[in-house]
This record gives sequence, structure tokens and C-alpha cells, in this order.
Amino acid sequence: MNLTEMLLASDISEFSMPERELEIKRLSNLYRHPFVITFRAIRPDEEEEIQRDCMTITKDGVDLDSSRMKYSTAAKCILSPDIRNKELQKKFNAENHMELLKKMFLIGEVSAVYDQIQELSGYGKDKVEEIKNL
Repeated sequence: MNLTEMLLASDISEFSMPERELEIKRLSNLYRHPFVITFRAIRPDEEEEIQRDCMTITKDGVDLDSSRMKYSTAAKCILSPDIRNKELQKKFNAENHMELLKKMFLIGEVSAVYDQIQELSGYGKDKVEEIKNL
């Protein structure tokens, strides 16, 4: 069976985005209960949109706002807690989900979540293997 035949015979629901959980230790200590967030990999179209939104073309080239990119990626991929929940936003006096994210998490925590999202999305070592002729 070649790859095309294998893909045609497959169940496409198996192509769902992988998810992962990560404990935010600072918040676990604060609430005296495990504070475990759930997030998913980012889709290519979402990443392209975020990159476009975070880029500025200048006379010297292109500037990328890496902090904004990390927050935007985390905001797009965090599934739990539901940062789009209006009651939760109101509780933290946040106007929207992005502001809530900034109020709940430290920049280092967001950076750690971003790194995990990138790994889950296929970036990093050992994600593909080169086949060498023997």
C-alpha cells in the first residue's frame, strides 16, 4: 500500500490536534490545588495569521513582536481554563481574553506554554526521521 492509498483508507478523525496539560506551579501554590491548564497544537493557518498580525514592515526589513506572538499563540490554543468566558474576564477586570491571559499568567509562564505549544505542533528535535540508504 502506498502513502496515498494509506491516507485514503484512514479515519481522518485521527488527524485531530494533539493536546497537552501543564501545571502552573505558582497558581497551584496560590490556590492550594493543582492548577493544570490544557492546550492544543496550533494549526498552520492560525500560526500564519498570528505571524502576520505580529509583523511590522520597516525600511530596514521586518520586525516581529515575539512577546505578542507568544501571547497570541497561547490565547488561541489554551482550552482550559476558558479564557473567553465573560464571567472569568469580569472577575479579573479584563476587557477580553488577551487581557485576562496577561492578568492570570506571568510572562515566563506564557513563554513556557508557548514553547510547549510549539513542540506539540511539530517543532523541535526528533519530530521526523531521515531515512538513509543502506
